[in-house]
Amino acid sequence: MLIAIWDTTHLLIWAATSREDFQPRSIADVRTLLGDLAGDSLLVASAEEAQIAIDLPDARDVPVPALRLSPADAMDLLTSLPEHLPMGCSDSMRVWTILARIVVRAMSAQQFYPSLRHPEGRFDAVWQPLLGGRAEVENLERFAHAMPGVCRAMNSLRDVHPLRLVETFLSETTDAL
Repeated sequence: MLIAIWDTTHLLIWAATSREDFQPRSIADVRTLLGDLAGDSLLVASAEEAQIAIDLPDARDVPVPALRLSPADAMDLLTSLPEHLPMGCSDSMRVWTILARIVVRAMSAQQFYPSLRHPEGRFDAVWQPLLGGRAEVENLERFAHAMPGVCRAMNSLRDVHPLRLVETFLSETTDAL
């Protein structure tokens, strides 16, 4: 089963043996499962390997091999996936695929604007998504609150609010495109 985690700057994908048994699979298995699903073998083959620590139902800080994708590569991957993901994908894959489609719709409708970030004493010009009013913001808030816990299974995300993950995904991927 493929599982996706957004760490506020990258999409991390790892695989578990099943929905009932969250034991991590090898990085070779992740590449094979994702390559079969995505059909973009070059993107999957060139994805950077990472070691992350996750919290499982019965253990904390379990080391897991994962693929790390930049925001642009994450968008390439997520938008290449079928609309109805197969059973071999966790709900976390569905979350990020839905959000990727929201970014694509916003970009297609030219609903983005220039902005500045001020990290580490410098200014960076970035593109930000323009949300379509209060109703869309409320929908994204509900979406974030319904986010499955596995989306925050990485121990460094324990205290990160789900809405923060949604916001950074939308911002980082919009800017990357």
